[in-house]
This record gives sequence, structure tokens and C-alpha cells, in this order.
Amino acid sequence: MGQPVKVYAQTATRVKGIRVPAQALLKSPANQTVVWVKTAAERFEPRTVTTEILDGASFAVMSGLKAGDRIATQGASLINQIR
Repeated sequence: MGQPVKVYAQTATRVKGIRVPAQALLKSPANQTVVWVKTAAERFEPRTVTTEILDGASFAVMSGLKAGDRIATQGASLINQIR
């Protein structure tokens, strides 16, 4: 038994969406995928999104975000704890 190995495969399928790191995505109590969107200085709101996996480190957000939205990409899981 050796170390686990991650394998990435490139496909011809193109995905249209906004690329986000996997750590930006969380599950809500209703088991929906959410991201924290910055709405004002030190203010974030949860936003439900639909995603498709791109690789082991990132996802494509297919709906729920628009161009210009700023999301928490690090420490997203901590935001819910301080609300």
C-alpha cells in the first residue's frame, strides 16, 4: 500500500461557468451548495449555487453567481461560525 494518487483527465467537454476553488464551496443544512458572497465591508451572505467539478481543486459555478461577485475563497467555513 502506497500513498494515494490523484489522477486528472482532460476531456473534450467544455464547461461554461465561473471557476472557484473547492474550499469556497460549503453545504447548507438543507444540503445545498453555497458560497459566501461579500455584500459590504466585513459582511457576507450565503448564496446557493449549482456547480460542476472541473478537477480536484476547483469547480465551475453554473448558476447563482454573476460577474463581479466577490466570494470568500479562504476561511469560508469560519464565516458561518461567527454569524
